[in-house]
Amino acid sequence: MAQPYIRINQFEANYSDVGVKSATGHVNFTFIDGNGVNKGTFGANLKNKDRPSGVSNEESDNRRKIDAKSPHHFSYAKLSSNDFTNALKYAQKAHHESSIGNMKYALACGNCVDFGMQVFNQTTLGRSQLPNYLQPNTAVSIYANLSNALCSGDNYQIKEARKVVLTPNRWRPEQLPNWAQPCIDAVVPTTISGGKWLDTKSTDAWDVAKHFTMEQGTCELEVQEFVVKNLTVASPIVINLDGCGIKTTSIFDQSVQFDLLGIGHNVTSAWIMPTSGFLVYNKQGIDNVTSVNDLFGGSERMEGFFKLVDLDKDKKGYIDKNDKIYASLRIWVNHQMDGISHAGEIYTLQELRC
Repeated sequence: MAQPYIRINQFEANYSDVGVKSATGHVNFTFIDGNGVNKGTFGANLKNKDRPSGVSNEESDNRRKIDAKSPHHFSYAKLSSNDFTNALKYAQKAHHESSIGNMKYALACGNCVDFGMQVFNQTTLGRSQLPNYLQPNTAVSIYANLSNALCSGDNYQIKEARKVVLTPNRWRPEQLPNWAQPCIDAVVPTTISGGKWLDTKSTDAWDVAKHFTMEQGTCELEVQEFVVKNLTVASPIVINLDGCGIKTTSIFDQSVQFDLLGIGHNVTSAWIMPTSGFLVYNKQGIDNVTSVNDLFGGSERMEGFFKLVDLDKDKKGYIDKNDKIYASLRIWVNHQMDGISHAGEIYTLQELRC
C-alpha cells in the first residue's frame, strides 16, 4: 500500500485569452488514498448555478480549466494514514456543511486558501506549512502567509465562528469576533465580481494580496509588517522642491495605481507628496509619464542613479546645463497625487531652477 497524499492544485491569476480567466488565481485539494484512489477534489468558492457558496467538489471544474490550458501548478503533500483520514473527513464535513448552508465563502479569512490552511491544520504539518506547497510570489502564496497573521482559529466559516459573508452588494458582519474589530472593515463597498479593484485587471500578486487584506480594512500590525518586508523594491529618483525633505504617503492609508515596475500594467503603491517630483527622461519629446520606464529607476536600490551615471558622457560626476541630456530631463510633480501625469505637472529643470 502506497503512502496517501494530497495534491495541491494551484491555478494562476490569468487575464490572457488562453484558459479560464481569473483575477486572483485559485487553489483546491485532491485526496489520493494509499491505493491510488481519488477520494475527491475539494475547494472553496463563490456560489454559482452549479454549486453553493463554500466548499464543493471541484474535480470537474479542474478538468475544465486544465483542458482549456489554464496556467496551473501541482505539488504534493505526503501524509500518514491518520493525517490523511483526518484531513479528508474535514474536507467532506466542510462540503456537507456548505451544501446545507452552514458554511459560506468569504473573501477575507474564508476563501480557498483559508480552507486549504484548515485542511493542513488537521494534519501534523499544520496550517503554517501550506505556503511551502504553493508557487512563490503568487497571489495565493502571499495571501497564505498573510492569513497566518490575519485569520485566527481552527475554523473555516462554521456557524458561530463566521467572520464576514460576501453578499451581492456589500460586506456584512455576522458575529464578528473581537479579534476582527476594527481590523476588518465590514462596510467596504464591493460587489460579487470584485468591485472597482477588478476593473484595473491587475493580476500582480501583491495587488491581489493587498486587496484581500489592506483594502478590506485590516489594521493587523503583523500583516502590515509582512507586506512592507516583502514588497517589490522600486527606486525612481525623487527631487525635493521645498527644502523640507521628501514626504510620502503610506501604502496602507493613501495609495495610487501606477506601473512602477515597468511590467505593462499598474500596481498599487505608496506615493510622494507634491512638494517633491520624479526625475523624468523625456526621450521622445513628449511630456507624458506612463510608467517607471519614463523615470530614473528600476527594481534594484540605486538603479536610478546608475542610469543617470550612464548619461554623464564626460564623466564629471554630475549633470548640468552643459550636458546634452540636460534639455531632455523633466520633473513630474503629481499635484493630484493620482499616478496620472496631467497637463501642467511636468516641468523643465530650468522652470524649477534645478
